[in-house]
Amino acid sequence: MKIFNYLFALAFIASFSFTSCTVDELPDETEIIGTWLVKSVDLVGTAQFTQGNDVTVADFTGVGYDMDLQITINENPNDYTVEGDVNVLITYDLDGQLIEVPIEEADFIDAGNWDITNDVLTVSNATQVEVATLGEITETSLILEWTYTDSITTAGSAIVQNVTGTYVFEKQ
Repeated sequence: MKIFNYLFALAFIASFSFTSCTVDELPDETEIIGTWLVKSVDLVGTAQFTQGNDVTVADFTGVGYDMDLQITINENPNDYTVEGDVNVLITYDLDGQLIEVPIEEADFIDAGNWDITNDVLTVSNATQVEVATLGEITETSLILEWTYTDSITTAGSAIVQNVTGTYVFEKQ
């Protein structure tokens, strides 16, 4: 079935980003400084596969496993580095049929610069700018939530995915 080929293509282009959540108090910028190890990754979203006039939509979820992703956030200058990676098991629901696709060593945003305004974290580098919401930040816990859209067109087919991801980090 052609849709399975699209699901596997989607797995290869999958990348992560994050979405919004409320914060009772505005974060203190100094709380984010340090080294953070990812403890969990949870994704939800919708993938739309288009080939000619045929359109198929599948909801999906994703759960991180075998994770050693670590980000180090510095100040003066406000830059960050990224080491390690995350594996994610994506489960597509295609008309009631569940299809699991593992994504190994999934991409995370490359090293760059950061800024916080209110509860919004903006990270940027030479190729991308991403905006995340601080779901929570304490001395030991950081929750980032990101929403993004990813799309690819190849050989007359298109895949568009809308993803909401929640990443929980623990300070090292």
